Amino acid sequence: MTSTALSARSIAELASGRANMYRLLGTLFARPVDEQLVGLLVSWALAERELDRAIPSPRMLQGARSLAVWSEQEYTQPSDGFIANLAAEFTRLFRGLSRFNSPPPPYESVYVDGGALYGSSTSDVINRFRQFGLAVQDNEPPDHVAFELDFMAFLCEQERSCWETGGSGQQWLQEESSYLNEHLIRWVPEFCQKTREFDKTGFYHALADITEGWIRYDQVVINDLSMTASRSEENGAGLPAELDEELNEE
Repeated sequence: MTSTALSARSIAELASGRANMYRLLGTLFARPVDEQLVGLLVSWALAERELDRAIPSPRMLQGARSLAVWSEQEYTQPSDGFIANLAAEFTRLFRGLSRFNSPPPPYESVYVDGGALYGSSTSDVINRFRQFGLAVQDNEPPDHVAFELDFMAFLCEQERSCWETGGSGQQWLQEESSYLNEHLIRWVPEFCQKTREFDKTGFYHALADITEGWIRYDQVVINDLSMTASRSEENGAGLPAELDEELNEE
């Protein structure tokens, strides 16, 4: 198998992993957790620590370590009451209406358009969703953090499909970069900071660290991949073996 094919496969696998991460984070902000979701996130955090794997983002590493500590102190055999407490915290943090007890609601327009729902940033989100034939719900503003994270998962999945079918995912990398820089990076770090300030459980504090660390790290990953793919296409070649080796090491 040629180095080009190996590289395409590695990039596709990376895109799949990135999509899964965005999808998981989106789910955690979309609804209260259940035992399965808590267990999945805790298992990941414990594995990272036990295997001593280096997480390249300091903020993400901090979140993983905090979650591992939280799990040892609070999470043994989740009871209905335990899950109910996390559900109540979710509601207070992300559905609360009191500025004294909850962070601002998790919508981009609230953070970048002066605190109002359905601002200009929302209009751009709607246009981007519709550009790719994605439905916009009538009962929820589309710039909710869960929808925006899920949209990044969708873009990563489209990129993966291109690499797997022998095409170039460069166009999708550009879409990912555009959306991340023009939307998520503009407000999610502040949203995560507010979540850390108001959380009383430690669970959502850790989730905020993981989320902020992830999008900042992925910003670097997308930029590096885009530059490498662009140079390769300009030279009329596939992705170089050096990039394949670098991605396999990660």
